[in-house]
Amino acid sequence: MSDVKKDEHKDSAVVNVLHTDASREYPIDDKHDFDLDGTPRDGEVHKRAIESDLVVLSQDVDAVYDRAILLSTDEVTEILEAAWMEHHDDPNFPAAVRAKIEYFLSGDASTLENYDLLLEEMKIEAGLIRFSSPYPEVRAVVACVDDFDMPASTFRVWFMGTFWCGLGTFINQFFSIRQPAFQLTVNEVQLLSYPFGKLLERFLPTKRFPLFGYSATLNPGPFNEKEHMLLTIMANVGMFAPYTMNVLIVQQLPIFYDQAWSADFGYQILTGLSIQLIGMGFAGMCRRFIVYPEHCIWLLNLATIALNKSFHDSTNVVANGWKISRMKFFLIAFCAMFVYFWFPGGLFEAMSYFNWITWIAPKSVIVMAIFGQISGLGFNPIPTFDWNIFYGSTVMVLPFFSTFNQFLGTLIAAPIILGFWYGNVWDTGYFPMVSNRIFANTGARYNVSMILTDDKQLDHAKYSAYSEPYMAASNLVLYGAFFALYSATIAHTILYHRKEISNGFKLAYKSIRAGEKGTASFKDYHSQAMSKYAEVPEWAYLILTVFAVVIGCIALTVYPTNSSVSCIFFGIFLCIILVIPLGIITAITGVQVTLNVFAEFIGGVIYPENALAMNYFKSYGVMTTMNALAFAQDLKLAHYLKIGQRYTFAVQVYGAVIACFISTAILNWQMTIPEVCEVQQKDHFICNGENTFFTATVFWGTLGPKRVFGAGGIYTGLMYCFLMGAVAPIPFYFMAKKWPTSVLAKTHVPVIIYGMLTYGPYSTMANVWPGVVVGYFFQVYIKKRYLAWWSKYNYVLATAFGAAIPLCGIFLFVALFNTGLQPVWWGNSILYDGCDAAGCRRLEVPEIGYIGEAPGSGAWD
Repeated sequence: MSDVKKDEHKDSAVVNVLHTDASREYPIDDKHDFDLDGTPRDGEVHKRAIESDLVVLSQDVDAVYDRAILLSTDEVTEILEAAWMEHHDDPNFPAAVRAKIEYFLSGDASTLENYDLLLEEMKIEAGLIRFSSPYPEVRAVVACVDDFDMPASTFRVWFMGTFWCGLGTFINQFFSIRQPAFQLTVNEVQLLSYPFGKLLERFLPTKRFPLFGYSATLNPGPFNEKEHMLLTIMANVGMFAPYTMNVLIVQQLPIFYDQAWSADFGYQILTGLSIQLIGMGFAGMCRRFIVYPEHCIWLLNLATIALNKSFHDSTNVVANGWKISRMKFFLIAFCAMFVYFWFPGGLFEAMSYFNWITWIAPKSVIVMAIFGQISGLGFNPIPTFDWNIFYGSTVMVLPFFSTFNQFLGTLIAAPIILGFWYGNVWDTGYFPMVSNRIFANTGARYNVSMILTDDKQLDHAKYSAYSEPYMAASNLVLYGAFFALYSATIAHTILYHRKEISNGFKLAYKSIRAGEKGTASFKDYHSQAMSKYAEVPEWAYLILTVFAVVIGCIALTVYPTNSSVSCIFFGIFLCIILVIPLGIITAITGVQVTLNVFAEFIGGVIYPENALAMNYFKSYGVMTTMNALAFAQDLKLAHYLKIGQRYTFAVQVYGAVIACFISTAILNWQMTIPEVCEVQQKDHFICNGENTFFTATVFWGTLGPKRVFGAGGIYTGLMYCFLMGAVAPIPFYFMAKKWPTSVLAKTHVPVIIYGMLTYGPYSTMANVWPGVVVGYFFQVYIKKRYLAWWSKYNYVLATAFGAAIPLCGIFLFVALFNTGLQPVWWGNSILYDGCDAAGCRRLEVPEIGYIGEAPGSGAWD
């Protein structure tokens, strides 16, 4: 064993991970009680060896061992070859296991004295791949057994799901235009549904009765995990309003476009349902590419599954000495965070944005620029004591490579922003360094009403006499990063995932031609288990999509939208191009790339000076894609829990319809609130997001990107970012091929660029850096050293903290903010003092009163 210890620090990946010394104690068949060299075996040593080599827990080995040990050498080779083809570029697949598989498949291992022992271990790995999952993260929360007879679509599901869809949509839509906003999420629904379900289990009658030729009952027995997850999926769809709510608000209100006809309920329902159902149709038609494949983990689902498991899993395996059950652990963590969040959430707000360095020199512009957390870059070693500020629950779920890649992007963006601002590039020194607002040539906020006619169209004379739009340094980097992100996403997907996409099309063609189920084409355990359930055919999703397109066309042509149906078809074309690349990246990294800016840019080019047409293109391009990804994520939840696809399809359609009707009704009621969306609205229904949305419609729709980014525009140079993004993944791809065990193999250029989008008011390095520390602690340190504890508690802890904060936020709103009881003291005001909150400028506007060309010269129209 001493020779092995010496070799562990060599650079060779093979030596480091294979442990092929003849004295190495591999676990082998129970028929043997000694190694091949005659050395007696110790069961605990064997157990630890297998856990270390394959990054697996003993209970996971036990779950597949009996089947794995019966695999023939040919079967093992076939399984591992297929796994290598799928996972050799997969950053989530354990690198040590991948290297061991490569060595085994190379043929060199057959000459080893203890080859039989290595084969034994490879059988177990093949068993994990075929009968469970190759990922420790999935094995930690997803069972590799299925009870086919467990009821899923029950009266309890539809009753509770309808209740949560209604209540959730009401709360989320009602508070969506308030500042601060509060939102009911899927974790809270899961938490609150469990006692509700157990209550129905106890009191509903169990008597069976005939229904459409079947025997039905209101109470099929214990409230189970499939019911719980199915109603969660329904609520996840049904609690969130269609994107068209933003469009309708800026259309309807007099302070925006004042189009009274947009209050027609038929128009509102048709557009809302159209966008929701198109997204659902695309999710179903893309299942073979972004749902069924093993590498499409959809990491954020794991926390949801962990919470579900904590309620329904009665086993309580001791994990690194911890005996507490998942349920008890969840309740303790939930209560602890609920109590703790009172302080950063309302009693001591400086704990949230702990910009203590700026307190030393509150009026210093340079100190604000570098250390400020509201209007600066946020370089602060101890920036917050608020779990919510750095999305702690998310970084506990995302793989560390994803968290660190985003951190690199944020780090790269900082000197660029500072250089732009300090060097006064594009006149950015006259504005706050970090801001998402648009400014006029006077340094004031851009007043869009100064350039519009009475019917909210562009008035060229007014625009020429007023000002061209200017952006802060952070916003310029943000737009440049967005441009690079879209081209980098496509390039990255082609380089890294072209084989998976090609195989997806081949499998789709073969299975459709042969009349097979889509899941039957995939050999992993979860797909094979799902193949027992009736599948939703592609034609059902196609019909749903066609229906949604038709009602969308009716809405745009029957009503005076001043838009053509081409908005819908161009938008759908954009979705077709990007939904699979974005789906793959989101499923693998947990990072969802937003398309807003890209759709605004393209829509503004196609429909110049037509803000509403641009909005429709954006809605059908962006939100159908985002909805497709959201529905696909829910399909993966059902896939992991073995819930029949037709049940999932039914609850998704039902939830989408409920969300559309209820949110539309609530919106029309909101429009009757006195002074709604005005800054002085007494109950803070100021529509912060909708004001930003309106500004974007004017900037991209009314003015159009050609004036800003086209030839002769003020920011034409940012167009080169498209080219830079397309080229950036190429060198990393070839370097990762050359050095597959290096950190380059876990470098995702799109995720790095995504990290460059961080900077904005209240969003800086301070929101990212703490996540690196927490992410490393849980996803690297704890996972590596205490895998059993991590598998049992990591996702439960993340979910407990994530669920406690919004519920506490709503409670604080009722108990403190809405009653005027929030304490007025230094701890709640110090963070807003000085330049950090004010966004001080480095340069004063010249004495002539403006920067750039003189107003009225026509230079920018």
